[in-house]
Amino acid sequence: MTQQTENTAEILALLRRLLNSDVTSRPLFIGHGIFYDGTMFAIYQKRELYLKADGDLIDELLAHGSYPWAYIPRNNMRKGPKYYHVSDKIKNDEALYKRFVELSIEQAKDGKKTLGLTKQITIKDLPNLTIKHERMLAKVGILTVSEFREKGAIEAYVELIKSGMLLSITVLWKFVGALQNRKLPIDNE
Repeated sequence: MTQQTENTAEILALLRRLLNSDVTSRPLFIGHGIFYDGTMFAIYQKRELYLKADGDLIDELLAHGSYPWAYIPRNNMRKGPKYYHVSDKIKNDEALYKRFVELSIEQAKDGKKTLGLTKQITIKDLPNLTIKHERMLAKVGILTVSEFREKGAIEAYVELIKSGMLLSITVLWKFVGALQNRKLPIDNE
């Protein structure tokens, strides 16, 4: 067992005891991501825990001696830090530690839900479809999922045929399944 794995085992044991629930970790290139119920809420690096925080939670953590995590990826530079060091003041008060961990988890889960609702879905993200289908539809002017829904599976298929593409009936069924949000057991085209 490596030193980092041993250290991660210690923090996982502490968090499992605080939460009375399972907490897991996954290696990241910068340390370990700490997860509760599939949601990452903390980073563990060099024997230090950094909780994910936004809004009022940031202010509370700062008031208790926490500070922002120094590593900020280039694509997040404008947004500022999202993780905050768990100070000794927090570590020495088990009830406070538990409260901050629970708030961090709650915010991380809420953020994950919000991200899922706002994420732009593209044609290739629909069931049964790939980038190949997205490019194919773009050639007949269907560029977004809403345009695809508006046009409909049959009309989109007919437009592709009229444009000179030779397509099997399987493509039509994939379009129908995609618009019905149903995965079909069709792999050949």
